[in-house]
Amino acid sequence: LCPSVGIGQTATLDFYIPGPPLFSHKAVEKFARFIGFVPLAFWGIMGCPVPHRRPMRIVVGRPVEVPPQQPGEDAASERRIEELHRRYVTALTELYDRHRELAVRELGCVAPKKLRIV
Repeated sequence: LCPSVGIGQTATLDFYIPGPPLFSHKAVEKFARFIGFVPLAFWGIMGCPVPHRRPMRIVVGRPVEVPPQQPGEDAASERRIEELHRRYVTALTELYDRHRELAVRELGCVAPKKLRIV
């Protein structure tokens, strides 16, 4: 498992998410729940789905060590998966925190102060 973070990629495409004044937030949320995703339109160069040329910073961290499976241990046990997930999220958050300011300064983009993983 190798944590990696991309900063600046949100500037490569323009997008529109329906909302006021055409539709209420409640109507968009209800429709999104019905279809299973948020409806949006995106475009890049000349209205095409080709992204704008904008600088991005992709940072790849040190791999998260995955211990070998013990004899008789279930590879997909809930405990094992939760531990690996916790270690991966911690490594990802540390990587983001370490490189966020530099990327924001170099790219001139806006990046959230705290990484939010949902």
